[in-house]
Amino acid sequence: MKYSVIIPCYNAEEFILRPLTSLKDQLYKNIEIIVVNDGSVDKSEEVILDFIKNNPKLDIKYQRIENSGPSKARNTGIDLSTGDYICFLDSDDSYDIHLFEEVEKIITPEDEIIYWGYDVVDENGKLIRHYSDVFKYIGDVSGIEIAKKKYFKEVWLHTCTTLYKASLIKDNNLRYIEGVYLGEDANFIYKALFNAKNVKVLPNNYYYNVYRSNSLMHSNFSDKFLTEFKAIENTLEYIKENNIPDVYDYFYSLYYYTQCTVAKTMIKSLKGSQGFKFAKMARQYIPKIKKRKPLYLNKKQKLEMRIYRFSKVFFFCFVKIYYKTHKK
Repeated sequence: MKYSVIIPCYNAEEFILRPLTSLKDQLYKNIEIIVVNDGSVDKSEEVILDFIKNNPKLDIKYQRIENSGPSKARNTGIDLSTGDYICFLDSDDSYDIHLFEEVEKIITPEDEIIYWGYDVVDENGKLIRHYSDVFKYIGDVSGIEIAKKKYFKEVWLHTCTTLYKASLIKDNNLRYIEGVYLGEDANFIYKALFNAKNVKVLPNNYYYNVYRSNSLMHSNFSDKFLTEFKAIENTLEYIKENNIPDVYDYFYSLYYYTQCTVAKTMIKSLKGSQGFKFAKMARQYIPKIKKRKPLYLNKKQKLEMRIYRFSKVFFFCFVKIYYKTHKK
């Protein structure tokens, strides 16, 4: 099999050699590396071109585009890919050198998606969290069943822990939503799962995700966080348009609860006691989403939604107290 690995890169001069080296060192060698430079203004291009020059035997494609976000970069990589299977690797992370060797041992022509576990590590490689012992091992099942299990966090498919059959992506015209900065990865994964008849797992960790406090997920609130609603709305539209069975209620539940997740991000960005300011921001920016039945929420999520709907100021106090008492 030939594997295409797509790496979107934006201002990653300090880190880009990490994923490139992990691919160069793979024990299985039939790998196509596609680096898409998303308009970097640092020395990323220089570092990448030097790596290509110093590794002439590697199959590497390099494409520079105007800065448009990771979705556009990944879509560009899909269009350039020629492998039998496609996966994505972030510009500051890495794969275990045994990954594709292990994939080759289990893969069959029927496998449309294969996923594996991952470790979250700090910038020095020290383990922060080990994910393969958090989520259950699942055997070969349909994509829709895995989509449900992912929703309930019984399994975890990350952008960089999922391998797709190229025909699954290209025949179904699956693409990342451009202009969306949060939730676009889950949207892509779920659409792929809805179309996959067979999903398989490698029950070990082969991806090392570097935790960075300045990433979007750990940064202050901005309009980019609101794009998550667009991602879930797109998923709901896709389910309706393609008559995907038995999943609409799950994703409407996610859409409904996203009010809370975005609100909590907003609160984390506010210093001190600013409950009334939060309430004003929430009413201004967070869309009101109607409650409907059934809603697939756990007890904690139901409690959060009740408080959020009852009083934004009280919700602010509740979240602040929760974060204060649950600090590691």
